[in-house]
Amino acid sequence: MRQGPEYVPGWSGRFAVGDVTVVVFARHSTRHRLPRGHELMRQQARGRPALVPETTHEWMVSVPGRPAMSVRPLPGGRFTLGGGRETYESLRDAAEALGRRADEALRATRDQDAACPDAGGEPAPAP
Repeated sequence: MRQGPEYVPGWSGRFAVGDVTVVVFARHSTRHRLPRGHELMRQQARGRPALVPETTHEWMVSVPGRPAMSVRPLPGGRFTLGGGRETYESLRDAAEALGRRADEALRATRDQDAACPDAGGEPAPAP
């Protein structure tokens, strides 16, 4: 069983990465499914057939100005961000990676705006 405060339903956290604040909140869900073969046999032996609860852990990572992405745990204990191929050691590492991407994009936009001060809707003069 996975443990930690981030596995509690309703958990949320904030991380500062450069000029960006990353907000993470838990979206865990529990669904009740029909029992599989071995589970059904065990339940019949006890005389209590019932649906089996199955919990799914997922977190949403939100950065201002960007779409939210989901973080899901992998069977080996690592985490994946948005279903991508990159894996991270912890939930915080995944959130900070998204925050770094957003911070780099924000800085690039600021540099672009600083390099072009007269971009107030007027076309640039022809050379």
